[in-house]
Amino acid sequence: MGVCDINFDPKDPNLFVTGSYDDNIRLWDIRKLQPMAEKNLGGGVWRARFDPYGKELIGCATMYNNFQLLKVNSEGKFGKCVFLWLYFT
Repeated sequence: MGVCDINFDPKDPNLFVTGSYDDNIRLWDIRKLQPMAEKNLGGGVWRARFDPYGKELIGCATMYNNFQLLKVNSEGKFGKCVFLWLYFT
């Protein structure tokens, strides 16, 4: 799973998100030993950041799908991608 990025939730010190080379983003609670949520984004997840105004959205920079905004539902699970930006040169 080579982790590329770790980012703690600015509103909840028990939650953090990881992005990794295995194309997955994972949402963790430090009080548990397994991810609360996991989603394959179709490319290595280089950066993952919580929405600074709340934990409803997580921005992700990925290897193949460039930039995505994921919605986190009330149960702490990943919802659908609410924004996908692809850039080709």
